Amino acid sequence: MLIFAQQVINGLMAGSAYSLLGLGFTLIFGILNVINIAHPEVFMVGAFLGWMLVTYANANLLVAIVGATIGASIVGVLIERIAIRPVRSALVLSPFISTAGVSIFLQQGAARVFSPEPQPYPPSMATVFHDVGGLQFSTMQVISLAVGAALMIGLKLFVDRTWLGRAIRATAMDRETASLMGVNVNTVVALTLVIASALAAVAGVLVSVAYNSTWAFMGITYGLKGMAVMVVGGVGSLEGAMAAGLILGVAEALTVGYISSSYRDGIAFIILTFILLLRPSGLFGQRERQR
Repeated sequence: MLIFAQQVINGLMAGSAYSLLGLGFTLIFGILNVINIAHPEVFMVGAFLGWMLVTYANANLLVAIVGATIGASIVGVLIERIAIRPVRSALVLSPFISTAGVSIFLQQGAARVFSPEPQPYPPSMATVFHDVGGLQFSTMQVISLAVGAALMIGLKLFVDRTWLGRAIRATAMDRETASLMGVNVNTVVALTLVIASALAAVAGVLVSVAYNSTWAFMGITYGLKGMAVMVVGGVGSLEGAMAAGLILGVAEALTVGYISSSYRDGIAFIILTFILLLRPSGLFGQRERQR
């Protein structure tokens, strides 16, 4: 029972990062109706910005997170302006292809600038482990879970209870009607990209610090998981992305604890596939969606 509880705690702490990535994909798809293939590289850029601030500027974790969110938000907005907006009215696959090109460009650029090898954090960022009733967890795991939970709750309240949140929901429902009602659609799109990119950057910093490793191709694996979280949670559902990310994290942790770490990704995705077989629209998705 202790092992089960330990793995559940580990899974929840890792799943919070998956939820943040899934929320970013959900926001972008809801507003633009496209999957931004370069979004995982925003996650990677945020991780490297945090790493640079800690390594070269001796910044603390809070400063690293703030700096990473600002830099990654700028990158996210630039991706929308350069790779998505010019082809948004073209074929459905056009934004997919253009953002895939940006994704490869950012991956290779990071590999050339920082080396393809993982970059560790300085010893000053070494994490501290705690033991409570036989359960072991690190300070970074606690911070990751706390920050992830705060951001998820804050995003939900922002979208539901603020004017800007209502503008985002209106634009996601019908862009033309929202524009006729006085909503500046381009501003809403830019704001959505800023929020999604900031969430990805926070996840990138927390993951890289927790695993003491930042590398150019880290967005590939985490990006796939973020997209899976979006689909399983229900496309367009913030609550679904939150829940699916935590489910994925717990599934991975239980797989590592009871089977083998080599099956971690495979069995976790099998579980997500099984959920989709039972509920094709996702956990919180509508059974019928306008295409």
